[in-house]
Parts: sequence; C-alpha cells; structure tokens
Amino acid sequence: QQNVKFLESDCYQNVRPEILQLPGCAAPPECRFDLITANPPFVPTPETLSLCRGGGISGEEVTEKIVRGLPDMLSQSGIFSMITNVPVFANQTFFERCERWLDSSESWGVVVLSNHKWTPASYTLAHQSPVSFENYGSHFQLWLDAYESVQLEAVTNSQVYIFRSPHAWRIERNFVYAYDCASPFIESWIASLRAFQTDPASHYRLHPGLEKIWWLEGRTRVYLQWKQDYQWWQPQGVWLEGPAAQAVQDLEQRPGDRCDPLALSPLLSAHLVTLV
Repeated sequence: QQNVKFLESDCYQNVRPEILQLPGCAAPPECRFDLITANPPFVPTPETLSLCRGGGISGEEVTEKIVRGLPDMLSQSGIFSMITNVPVFANQTFFERCERWLDSSESWGVVVLSNHKWTPASYTLAHQSPVSFENYGSHFQLWLDAYESVQLEAVTNSQVYIFRSPHAWRIERNFVYAYDCASPFIESWIASLRAFQTDPASHYRLHPGLEKIWWLEGRTRVYLQWKQDYQWWQPQGVWLEGPAAQAVQDLEQRPGDRCDPLALSPLLSAHLVTLV
C-alpha cells in the first residue's frame, strides 16, 4: 500500500515530518491529521498489567498523553475518536480533565457516549490479574483500597470525540454499544452539532429516524419516538417542552426552515434534528 505508513511510536514521539515523509507534510501545521483514533490501555490498576491493559492507578496515563498532543497533531477540521473506559472520580469530571490536558487557547467540543457503568467492585472482578485462591481476598481488597485512595467511584465504557469548535461545549449521552451500523447515525449527529456551533442559522430538519410525534397539553409538550432501526439513545423516547417543543412544531410545519438557536440547541443535544 503506497498510501499507508506504519510506525511504532510512543504516542506521537515518532510522528514527525522527517519520519512520516508524506506529500505536503513538511512541518506543522501542515503535518496535522484529519482523524486520530485510539483504543489506549485504560484499566485503572494498582499493579503492573500487560502493556495493552494497564493505564496506571488513574487509568488515564496514556489517554492523557494522547489528548495533550491534539492541539499540535489534529488539523483544524479534524476529529479525535477514542474507545476507552472512562474513570468517574468524585472530585473531577472527565470534561474538566480534558480541558486541563488540552491546555489550549482554542475552544474544543467534547462528546462522550457511554453504554455501561461498573462499580469499583464489579470492575475489579473483571480486570484484576489472576492470583491464587489463598491470596484472592487480599488482592481484591488491594484494588478497592487503591480506588478509594484516588476517589474513583465508577468506570464507564465510552466512546469519546474531541474536535476544535468556535465555542467550547460538552455533551454526554447514554448509548447502546456502538456497532458499525450506528456509525452514520453518530456521524450525522456530530456534523449537525459542529455546524450549529459554527453557524446557528443553518437549515435543519427533523431526523428521519423519528417514527412518531405525540403532542400533549395543547401542543406545549411533545414526545418523540424512534424507529426501531434508530433506537440508539437510551431512553428510546424523548420528552420536550418549552422552546424545544416549539422548534419541533416549526420543523414539522416548515421542513428545512431556520429555527431559534436557543430552541435548536436541546434538539441537537438529543439528536432529533439533522442538517438539510
């Protein structure tokens, strides 16, 4: 393959123009990537695990290195995609950690789609290294004590997206496991979110995955139900009221027309509208 280059590197260490030797990749910012994807070692652990598993006591030793490099390595229109386990700490959110890691004068959009949450005990059962029966109890307690020392409350299985944005914004949603057939759904949603941040006056329409729209209380509240093929979000239906309900009504009556940005924002967060 002439258009593929494989490199062994500690994160971005060997990803330099003189090593890549790609057309047009002379120096930053030309040598930036439109897509960076990762499945880093993510297990929070008090011991040494295999290279592909252990992420240090925080679980984010490698994740942090990757995210810190995005301002230099990701193109202006590029996107970072990562599947990982995200630790939930009592004293800081993942979004706050991303903001610290990026440490940039630029604004970034961060989207987290999560589909499972483990307690510290259940996560330890799934990931601790094998030990003898006699040592199992003390080994199990070692992991629990380590998690308590860093105030780890849970771990989520998550897909993370990070990209530059005119305005900083954060969205987290529960999501059924991201099978391949969900990719177009996620792609159109993120494209609509990014377009909204760039130009709130963009034209939108109700998402084709909507099957039924139920109006209640004099059309002041609305319930939107997904078609079977589009039931990725949890819960499957969404209740809306106020400006968001008004935006649904406007898009029903005038497909493709512009709506009030304040009303569109919660609709986009729920992915009930998409670009025309």
